[in-house]
Amino acid sequence: MTCRKTCLFLTVATTLLATAAAARHKTDAIVRVRVTGQDFSFFRPWEKKGPTSREGLGVVLEGNRVLITGRLAMNATFAELEKIDTGEKMPAYVTHVDYAVNLALLEPALPSFLSDMRPWRLRTTSEIGDKPQAIQFEGNGLPIVTEGEIKRIELTTYPLDVLTLLSYRMEISIARNVSSYTLPITYRNRLIGLVMSYSSDNREAVIVPAPVIKHFLDDYDDGHYNGFPRAGFGFASLQDPQLRRYLGVPAQGDGVFITTIIPGSGADKGGMQEGDVLLAINEFAIDKFGEYTDPDFGRQSIAHLTTTRSHVGDSAILHIVREGKPQYLTVKLEFVPLSHYPIEPYILDKPAEFIIVGGLVIEELSGQYLNEWGSNWAKKAPRRLAYYERNQWDLFEPGERIVILSQVLSSAANIGFSKLKFLRIDSINGMDIRKLCDVVEALKTPIDGFHKIAFDEFPNYVVLKADTLEAENAQIQARYHLPMLQRIE
Repeated sequence: MTCRKTCLFLTVATTLLATAAAARHKTDAIVRVRVTGQDFSFFRPWEKKGPTSREGLGVVLEGNRVLITGRLAMNATFAELEKIDTGEKMPAYVTHVDYAVNLALLEPALPSFLSDMRPWRLRTTSEIGDKPQAIQFEGNGLPIVTEGEIKRIELTTYPLDVLTLLSYRMEISIARNVSSYTLPITYRNRLIGLVMSYSSDNREAVIVPAPVIKHFLDDYDDGHYNGFPRAGFGFASLQDPQLRRYLGVPAQGDGVFITTIIPGSGADKGGMQEGDVLLAINEFAIDKFGEYTDPDFGRQSIAHLTTTRSHVGDSAILHIVREGKPQYLTVKLEFVPLSHYPIEPYILDKPAEFIIVGGLVIEELSGQYLNEWGSNWAKKAPRRLAYYERNQWDLFEPGERIVILSQVLSSAANIGFSKLKFLRIDSINGMDIRKLCDVVEALKTPIDGFHKIAFDEFPNYVVLKADTLEAENAQIQARYHLPMLQRIE
């Protein structure tokens, strides 16, 4: 979750919807947004990647704001506003971004820029079988209005793998064009969502729906953005009748088996334990697959109860069975900050932190680092790193970080181990390494003239000669044209 006041120059070309509905609402508006972004490298953390251009369509909302996907605003460095009819240009601001829910808000530098446009309103209820429209535009401003059909309403893991939230899955044929980073979906003159992904193979669009957008806007408008809450537990279906009897619940009944508790979460503080059987949340009965009957959307995963249908600070009453005895727990729903994760899920709008010592490039393992292997990193990244990510809550304490040797820049200081990479650093000079800043402290106290850097797997450790290290570092910096040897905030 990021909140920025960075002044960006966003290209916004405005036009009116050329449909019957738009004829009745002549000032309803969608705007075109162009952004230049420059991502940071995490394999070579002293560098930036090349600039890229992105374009999408934003929706004008009340308060002179434009709603877009967070993906469009990601690592933005340059943009501009431009009206399609006049060519007028001006700066704009990214006023708020929550990357975990893939939403962002923009504001033009001059509020009057949007004053002739009627803000869109949200439609927060939809049904399977509804036939909403995707709005796109040709380069000359002519609209492309495509009708689709909502086929499923279900929870989906959002792009950065932090939250599982409500989504609409819509069958539709969307033209591939420059506005593909954000597309509005409307129904009966109301906004029902933004497209966050599209598969042309099966003609399926996944939509960030209006209930998620409303939660995002309401939270921001109250003056203090708290984000989306989490209960802090994981569960598995409970279908085995023998296990159910062992746990003290009816063999053919409802309820799910609690498999994990995030340390320090609301579930942890509320007394929930692994091995509990969860039967209900706030009197909503939970079946053995972890679903309940939502009053708006029918059968949904219980995660919807503790995220989009709730806000940070709300309390949930959990009906559980523990060792055959029913109990009720009160759990406060809390936002899990990025700093709480052993592996930070994403690092955006700022560069990676790192230290280079004796040619050893040392970083904290993060979701952004793993994404250097692409969207399929779970299979392509080194197995050990993927294992850490998958089991981080079991292996490490909240707030700890996984510090790794990312690679070695070959030099005289590291002859014999210049091929090492992707190793977790356990200690340096006998000091446990739990954050990158620990490396700086540990290097202040060499042992018998050497720095001993220990790993949690073979080769167990390497050593660097302390009295020549400063000169070696200077040579490495010159040889590899490094702008700096470390960056730590």
